[in-house]
Amino acid sequence: MIDLLKFLPAEPKDHEVVEFDSKTDQAVERLRRAAHDFPENSEVAGVEARLWQRLGESDKAKFALKKAIRAKPRNSSAFLQLSNIHRQAKSPTETLGTLKDGLEKFPSDKNLHLRVALHLVEISDQPSTEIEGHFRASFAAGDHNFDGRFFYAEYLFWAGKLDDSMSLFAEIDQRATESFRKTAPSSEDLLTSKLGRCHGIVEGVHPRFFFVRYGGYPRSIFAHWRALTGVDYDTLRTDQQVSFKFRFNRKGPVAVDVKQE
Repeated sequence: MIDLLKFLPAEPKDHEVVEFDSKTDQAVERLRRAAHDFPENSEVAGVEARLWQRLGESDKAKFALKKAIRAKPRNSSAFLQLSNIHRQAKSPTETLGTLKDGLEKFPSDKNLHLRVALHLVEISDQPSTEIEGHFRASFAAGDHNFDGRFFYAEYLFWAGKLDDSMSLFAEIDQRATESFRKTAPSSEDLLTSKLGRCHGIVEGVHPRFFFVRYGGYPRSIFAHWRALTGVDYDTLRTDQQVSFKFRFNRKGPVAVDVKQE
């Protein structure tokens, strides 16, 4: 069913629409039979919810997920899916409520703790002990949940706990697979959006990269030459004042969207 949806053209022909509708009806009927035969199986309702969500039927997806939650799920998947639907609908109270309901059922679930932490970041103007507590609970010593560590390291940077942030980035760089967040993303995330635009000076210029000195960070910040905007790279000189935005890779902060002042 989902594979058929993937390959459905943007402007399908009549026979393609008929075939798709028929397949949808068959899938829904099979799911209804499964729900009737296995009323206590939360996985059936979870599959139904994913189908409705892919079809753009968020209300039906929410109804199916609530059924999955009532059916005593064995993991946090239904809570995470339902919270995502609430978030897409821009319902922060319902999003947080669903995630915390999930934590009541699965208090040690790392994915739930990470999602709660990120949601609280999204709706908060400043760091808090609650946010930090959820980030800390999103991974455990020796595990490989590097996304949890990465976002927590970003959070520590936002919170001004730079030594802790640098230490955690160093652990990530040492232990994570080589491909993990090797480069900084071009777009901002929930945490880098909180940092705003910063000011510093150019500390060193090299053929394809340069460094920026920022008063709020003890180390030089790397910037690729393509990060410079508005002027030719050949005009960049040491000690020039610049403004920039933060991004992060596995090693720590990177300067992007650098502009001369």
